[in-house]
Amino acid sequence: KVQLGSREVSWGFGDDAEEVDSGDDIGDAVAEARAMKEAGTLNEKQDKALEKCEKHLGRLHNLRDEVKKIRAKEDGGAELTQGQQAQIDKNEARVKEIEVQMLEAEEGLAELLNVKG
Repeated sequence: KVQLGSREVSWGFGDDAEEVDSGDDIGDAVAEARAMKEAGTLNEKQDKALEKCEKHLGRLHNLRDEVKKIRAKEDGGAELTQGQQAQIDKNEARVKEIEVQMLEAEEGLAELLNVKG
């Protein structure tokens, strides 16, 4: 779980984590900004903030996908090599870092979306 201010997110790979589609990870601000972009109502700052969030979401998706592919080998009955397990550990640590960055980026986007005028 990641704590940032009053928000808490459990996007990790904990023992109790459920596999979810990366589309479920988006917050209200990202969803709202996507709708505004489709409608052509985002200003330049809001668009850049959305791009930053999208970049983090893409990285999270790629890292999770890689871990899923490595774990599929284990589920197939093959034991993971030391290198494969090290890569999983590295990816999981990176996911946690990106989750914090994503929360910060999303909070910045939400602030920009709430600014009137």
